[in-house]
Amino acid sequence: MGEAAGVPLRVVSYNVHSQRDDTAALAAVVRAARPDVVIVQEGPRRFRWRQKSATLAESFGLVVAAGGLPALGNLLLTSLRCRCATPVASASR
Repeated sequence: MGEAAGVPLRVVSYNVHSQRDDTAALAAVVRAARPDVVIVQEGPRRFRWRQKSATLAESFGLVVAAGGLPALGNLLLTSLRCRCATPVASASR
């Protein structure tokens, strides 16, 4: 078989512990990794969560693709332009 065609995709996953960690240091680490996608666990999910999510994404040089309060604090941040054609909901327990 031939080599698979495609583009490398760099993904970083990080638990920000409800943003109790040093977010400036975290932003420096994420920017240095130059990811295409960052998956954030325990991100902003309470008061002003949209603004806090956008600020966190901006500190990484990324944009919010999905997540936040509706995803129980899980965020998907990306450097890529994305468009969600069909929303995906997680199964309730």
